[in-house]
Amino acid sequence: MKRNSLASLAIAIAALIVLVPDDLVMSIGQQFQRQTTEPLAPSTQVILPLLAPNPGQGYNPGIYAFQDFGFEDPNAYPFLKGATFHFKWLSADSNGWDYTDPSVTPPPYSIEWLIRQVAGDRNGNGGQTRPDGNKMKVMVNITLHDGEAERVDPIYAKMGDQTPDWVYNKFMVPKIRFDVGLERFQFPKYTDGIDPDGRIVGRMRYLEAIESMVSNLSVYDGDPRIEQVWVAGGVWGESAPYPWFKEPQAGDAFLQAGVTPAAWETYISQLIAVYRKHFTQTPLYFSPGWHDRAVAEHKRVIADDAVRQGLHIAAHYLSAEPDKPYFALAGWDPAGYLERWSWIRDYVQDAVGIPERRRLYVESGANDEILNPDPHIAEAYSYWEALMALDKRADYLGLYSDQSRNPNLAAVYYFFNDYAGKALVDTPGVWIAFRKESPGKWQPQKDGTYTVTVDSPSGLVTRAITIYANYGEWLTQLDPDNTTVPLWNVGGKEGMFARRTDLASGKTAFALLVDDGYMAPSPNARFNTTTAGVPARISVTFLDSGGGTFGVRYDAFNDANKLAGTVAKSDSGAWKTAAFSVPDAFFGGRSSNADLRIEALTSDVILHMVEIRAGQ
Repeated sequence: MKRNSLASLAIAIAALIVLVPDDLVMSIGQQFQRQTTEPLAPSTQVILPLLAPNPGQGYNPGIYAFQDFGFEDPNAYPFLKGATFHFKWLSADSNGWDYTDPSVTPPPYSIEWLIRQVAGDRNGNGGQTRPDGNKMKVMVNITLHDGEAERVDPIYAKMGDQTPDWVYNKFMVPKIRFDVGLERFQFPKYTDGIDPDGRIVGRMRYLEAIESMVSNLSVYDGDPRIEQVWVAGGVWGESAPYPWFKEPQAGDAFLQAGVTPAAWETYISQLIAVYRKHFTQTPLYFSPGWHDRAVAEHKRVIADDAVRQGLHIAAHYLSAEPDKPYFALAGWDPAGYLERWSWIRDYVQDAVGIPERRRLYVESGANDEILNPDPHIAEAYSYWEALMALDKRADYLGLYSDQSRNPNLAAVYYFFNDYAGKALVDTPGVWIAFRKESPGKWQPQKDGTYTVTVDSPSGLVTRAITIYANYGEWLTQLDPDNTTVPLWNVGGKEGMFARRTDLASGKTAFALLVDDGYMAPSPNARFNTTTAGVPARISVTFLDSGGGTFGVRYDAFNDANKLAGTVAKSDSGAWKTAAFSVPDAFFGGRSSNADLRIEALTSDVILHMVEIRAGQ
């Protein structure tokens, strides 16, 4: 989520920990509850039964308006499928919960009131209707702390700790307080009843209070208006205990209070169990975050536990490149490459250790990109964020209003909707966007195949993964670095990244392979070309720079190197798309080991994207 990038103030911390004696009786009685005097099992062991995700009331992948308190109009932005809402516990609690009966008018700005503005009531009345006739869907999250210091803003909205007073007064939950300069922070002791080693040693009063809230929220379990519910464990609606930009003061205070990484792992596991107890129909999403004082393994423990309990993944702070986003782990290959997206890849792309892929929601945009004073830079980042999300098999993409309202980005959002949540059995096509990681990145994305050993819900798994800097689905460039050269910022949002041929050094063509599961001379292919060619549409997006021509050749049924057509550039400086309809695609890898080749004929060609759709 968006964070205020406040610099940590370099002053001493004053930590004031209010402790209350613990009872030795646990009160959250449900099937996943652990009562033990032993530490949480290591990540290589299965802690809990591997549960299937909740079935849900439908699956509506695509573009969603993020924090849609302005109620973006789907008729103005037809690519919108729904909206997300992050409700602060304090305000949600004060407005009450039980207004889902359509005959009852909910208080303004209560949860039900806001849901009705977007999705209507349970009888289908009101709300926003999309151009296709379907109602908008809603995603819901209850945030526990907004990451701010304890203060009252100009409109008297409570900032910082969003815990209602009754949690402290009735359940006697301890508080963690500390000062950073003139700022004072207050947090509940989330891990009340859990010792620093992660052992449950007493009554978990904060989790009792949380269960009371989740029980109230569960009036929406199975509500067809709700697409998903996010499990939030700490600040920003995610699962981090404190704002990362308040290190080291916050970390010191939390450790002094016994909120260690091990205790945090246990707390998050128990929190997820509470949500699983009360939500049996609506899909639950884990909103990631972790204890900043932890080692990398800690992140994997939390992620694996969430997946074991049947949660999907909600990821925030998306970037245009894999250098920035938020997760890391899986292991180092011999060349020293750490795949930061590894557990996303495991659960969403490869389903490592689980019987089915988990769904993925990503929030588009980082402050230094979307809010860049140069609108063209912000636009380019937003554009490539959408393509990166698809590359990581995202089902949902959350947009801020300055993204959804930009008409220059609408096409990529329609493209996202076309491919979001698709598999080989139902994808409209295959595609690739040509790129290379930006120069100077601290973590280059090296092309190649690596052997990586990862933890998973079923234990340690070793597998080979092939990584390319290009983004795409089911369309791969052969040996990109030895056949083409990368480019940066060559014009327009598409040109933030690109590749071109280099005739001077013998790099004359882009060679592409279509996934055999999509189209191939194989009975296992969705489009089996064994006995006859299959009609297909080949679209090539190129920079119309300079003169000269390029050709498109493909592996046809009766000709392994058939010419689909040639394109003459006119030096307009614009990005253009040339489309070729072919009647006889074979795609057996016979065109110099490729299915498709884009060849520079008289001058170099710069490409952004290639898309192939069968049956057109």
